[in-house]
Amino acid sequence: MTVAPDRVFTRLARLTEHPRATVLVRCAGALSTEEVTAAQLLDGCRRTADALRAAGVRRGDKAVVMTRDAYRLVASVYALISLGAVPVLIEPRAEVRRCLDEIAPGVFIGEPLAHVARRALGWGRGRVRTALVTGRGFPGRGRFQGESLPLEVPDGSGPAPGLPEPRPDDLAMIAFTSGSTGQPKGVEYRHSTLAGQLAALDAVLGAEAGDVLLSCFLPFAALGPLLGADAHRSRAVRAGQQVHEGGQQHHENRPGAFHGAAAATS
Repeated sequence: MTVAPDRVFTRLARLTEHPRATVLVRCAGALSTEEVTAAQLLDGCRRTADALRAAGVRRGDKAVVMTRDAYRLVASVYALISLGAVPVLIEPRAEVRRCLDEIAPGVFIGEPLAHVARRALGWGRGRVRTALVTGRGFPGRGRFQGESLPLEVPDGSGPAPGLPEPRPDDLAMIAFTSGSTGQPKGVEYRHSTLAGQLAALDAVLGAEAGDVLLSCFLPFAALGPLLGADAHRSRAVRAGQQVHEGGQQHHENRPGAFHGAAAATS
C-alpha cells in the first residue's frame, strides 16, 4: 500500500513539536545573523496571515513575493499558503513585466526597491490591486509604493497559524524559471507536487544534523525549513546569505544545518 507523502501543512504542524529548534538564520551582511526558532516562525506566519487577511488578501489570490530577507520571504510564503492564496516567485533578472502580464497577480508583496521597480517598469500595471511593502520604506510609501506589511520576527509566544487541509490538486505556488535557456516559464505547483518533491529530497539527501544544503532553486529555498521535519527528530534549518551568480540563487553555507530561504530584488 502506497502512503501519500506529508503535505506542507503537515510538516509545518510538526515544527510545533520542537519550538526551540532553530529553523532559520537571518543574515544581514557578513557578520550579522539572527536565529529564528520554530515557535517564532510559526507565530510570525500567523501574524503575517492576519495582516494579509486584513489587507484584503483572499483564497485564490496570486501574490508576488520579492524580498531579499529570508525570514520575510518564508513567513510571507507560508502565510499566503495558509490563507489559500498562491505565492508567486520570480527571479528578478527574468522578464518580470512579461511574467506578471502572463499570470495577472492581484497582490504584490516586496521590499521598497521592488516596489520602485514595479512602478517605474510597469510590473503588474493594471493588475495589482494590493501593494504591500516589507521593511523600511521610502518617503511617500503609502502613495507611491504601497501599505506597510509588518514582518518583524516575533518572540514566539503566540499560537501557530490555522492550517486548513487543502486538496492535493489545489494550486499551492507558481514559480518562474530563470530564463537562462529561454523565456522564463511559470510552473504551477499543486500541493501534491510540493509534498512529493519534499519527500523525494528527504530520501535523496538523507540529511542529518550538521549537513548543509546549497539551494539554487527558489521554491526549494523557500521550503527549506520543512526539509527533514518529522515526528522523531528535530533538524535545524538555516537560511544563508544570498549570493547572485549567473541568474541563479546561491546561499552562503553555514555548517550544522539545512539552508532555508532567501529571495532577491536586485
